[in-house]
Amino acid sequence: SDSSEMTLKLRELIIDQIEEEGAAVTPLLLNKIDEPDKSEKTIAIYVWAIGFTKDPNAVEDLIAIHRKNTSDICKWNALRSLSKIGDPKGGDYLLSVAKATSDINKGNNEPDKFDILDLLAEMQYEKALPEMEVILKKDYKQYYWQSIFCFGKMGDRSLGYLLSKIN
Repeated sequence: SDSSEMTLKLRELIIDQIEEEGAAVTPLLLNKIDEPDKSEKTIAIYVWAIGFTKDPNAVEDLIAIHRKNTSDICKWNALRSLSKIGDPKGGDYLLSVAKATSDINKGNNEPDKFDILDLLAEMQYEKALPEMEVILKKDYKQYYWQSIFCFGKMGDRSLGYLLSKIN
C-alpha cells in the first residue's frame, strides 16, 4: 500500500540522515530520550536511532538505558543499538546479557539467548563464540537455522573455532 511504502521511505531517509551526521546527532538523541512526557514508543525510536550514529560514546548511555528502563522495546532497542555501534565495550555487555539470558523462549516480548547471540554475530564479536556453542548442541533438524544465522554472520571469524569443535 502507499502508506507502508511512504513509511519505508521515511524510515530510510531518517536512517540516511543519522548515518550522514554520525556522532554529531548523539547528544540530540540522548537529550530527546531524557525529555519528560515522552511515550514509550517515542523513547524506543530515539534509542533505536542512536545505533545508526555508530557513536561509541553512546555505549554507556545505552547500557544504562538497558539496565534502568522498564520497557521491553526500549531495552531491546538499546541492545540492538549496541550491536550496530559495534564497540567492544558494548560487545562485552551484550555477551554478559547473553550469558544471563535463558535459552528457552518464554513466548513474551523478552529476547531469548539466540536473539542476543544473533546481535553478537551481527557485530562479529569473536568473544561470543564459546557462548554460541549452545547452538551446536541443539537438535539440528529443528534449530539448523540458528547455526546458519550465528556462525554465518560471524563468517571467517568462526572458522577456527568451529574446526576446533569437530570430533
